Amino acid sequence: MTQSSGSPLQYIPPDRLAALDTRQLSFDGKLNDEVQREVIFAVDRYRAKQGAALVMDVETGEILAISSVENFNAHPAESGIQFNLVTEGLYEVGISAKAITVAAGLQEKVIKADSFIDVRKPIKFGKYTISDYEPAQTKLSLTDIILKASNIGRVKIAERLGNDTFKKYVMAFGQFKELKVEGLRSVEPKVPSYWSDITTATVSYGHGIATSPLQSAVVMAAMVNGGFVVQPTIYKIGANDAIRFHVISDETSAFMRSVMRENVVRGSGTKLNLSNIKVGGLSGTANKNIGGKYDPDKVVTHFVAVVPADKPKYLVYTMLDEPHALKATDNHVTAGWNAGPMAAKIIKAIYP
Repeated sequence: MTQSSGSPLQYIPPDRLAALDTRQLSFDGKLNDEVQREVIFAVDRYRAKQGAALVMDVETGEILAISSVENFNAHPAESGIQFNLVTEGLYEVGISAKAITVAAGLQEKVIKADSFIDVRKPIKFGKYTISDYEPAQTKLSLTDIILKASNIGRVKIAERLGNDTFKKYVMAFGQFKELKVEGLRSVEPKVPSYWSDITTATVSYGHGIATSPLQSAVVMAAMVNGGFVVQPTIYKIGANDAIRFHVISDETSAFMRSVMRENVVRGSGTKLNLSNIKVGGLSGTANKNIGGKYDPDKVVTHFVAVVPADKPKYLVYTMLDEPHALKATDNHVTAGWNAGPMAAKIIKAIYP
């Protein structure tokens, strides 16, 4: 049985709700109900432990819909307020990590949009070996390093940047700070206490830093909105009132938009290649870190979609915790087979 939040306002403790001012809230009630239904459906269909989704305006940071669903009471609520996976959950999200790595490399000109990188040999750090899930037989283009989720490629980009510069970009995208949003509970990210060469390597592909899904959504919004990190809000505001700062150039943002579209056309996001609107998106599938060890049999899947792909207005973030492989997914458990289809159905609710 699933437990769900109902209204987004259930995430706001009564004492804080009473203190909120009379500005118009950004939530779209009809869309939020639809998002809620789709998350419940996905959690049940893929027999996931829990799931969540978010719809956000990439220009203003307005949150239009937010949903958090559990298959059992994994997080006992205080005062009847349910645990919000979107703002309180902590996950190692490869999507945002690989985006930061590539964007930083482009900004610092250690790579170019048409670069090819040799990823044919694993990289060794002492007793640790970094390899790719599907070893490449040739050099990969920068686009394919993203689409094929090449750990080796991302590590090589991060190494060219160097520890200090790479860390600077991770911090600039807000990955070291708790992301506070009026009325919503939040959580401090888990970040390395010491930064070394191996830290740079592992963070480049998503290990070593755990953030909330909302923090990852903010990163991905910056990747497509011209390079602006935007402060999320539960209030309806104009673009001129949005709190945002520039991190990457419009040129770098344009490349990331093109890659996200390419991934929907021929990569892990093909189930979002809709007929009525162009969608861009990236997927992420991460083994769960349990007690300091990665469990090979348990994954968390994430999908970030943006629409319209050429000039994004909305970001749709979906995630499933411990989904199961099904006959209907050809026994796949990766994000393109579960979190991706959930995002597609949400987009269809936005653009019928």
